[in-house]
Amino acid sequence: MDAETQRLVLTALISASSAVIGGLGGAVFTARTNRANTKDTLAGAQLLDAQKHLATLEAEHETWLRNKKQDVYFDFLALAEKRARTIWATSFSDVLEMDHEVAASRSKLKLVGTSDVRSAALDIERGLEDFAFAHKLTRLAYEALAEDTENEEAKGNAEKLVDECAVIYMGVTDHMVVYVDAVRRDIGSHSEDDEIINKRNQEDRNSRDNDDNSNFDGDKPSMPASTERELA
Repeated sequence: MDAETQRLVLTALISASSAVIGGLGGAVFTARTNRANTKDTLAGAQLLDAQKHLATLEAEHETWLRNKKQDVYFDFLALAEKRARTIWATSFSDVLEMDHEVAASRSKLKLVGTSDVRSAALDIERGLEDFAFAHKLTRLAYEALAEDTENEEAKGNAEKLVDECAVIYMGVTDHMVVYVDAVRRDIGSHSEDDEIINKRNQEDRNSRDNDDNSNFDGDKPSMPASTERELA
C-alpha cells in the first residue's frame, strides 16, 4: 500500500470515528435531556397531586368546621332561649332553679365562634344572669310585701322590679337578634332580606320602649307580644 492510499484510508477511519463519537455524544445528550425531562414531569405531577390533596383536606376541614359551628351555634341559642323562657315563666313566688347549661354551651362556642358571635353570646349569658338575679330580687320584694300588704313603698319597689325584669328580658332577646345575625354572616346564610328584618326588629324595639311593660297579674308580668314574636 503506497503512501497516498494509506493517507486516504487513515482519513476515512478518522471521519468514521468522528461520526461514531459524534453520534454517541448526541445520544448521550439526548438521553440525559430525556431523563431530566422525565424527572421534571414526575416532580410536576407529584406537586400537582400534593396540591390537589391539600386542597381536598382544606375543603374537608372547612366543611367540618362549618358543620361544627352550626351545631354549636344552634345548641347555644336553643339553650339560651329555653333559659329565658324558663325564667319568664317561673312565678315570682317560686325559687328559680340554677342553670349551668348556657355557660357550658358558651365554652364550646369559644373554640369555634368568630369574635362577633362570641361577643353576642357573652352578652346573652350576662343578660340571662341579670334576668335571674332580678327575678330573685322581685321574689324577695313580694315576700316582704306579703308581710305588710299596706306598705305602699314596698309595693312600689316590687312593681319597679317587675318592670326591670321585663326590660332585662327584652334586652336578652335583643342580644339574641344580634347573635343570630352574626351567626348567619359567619356561616354564609346572611342575605339582603336580613337587613330588612333587622330594621323591622329595631323599629319594634324602639316602639316597645315607649310601651308600659308593667302589666302585673298578681303573679308575674305578661310577656309582650313583640318579644314573643322575636323569639319565635
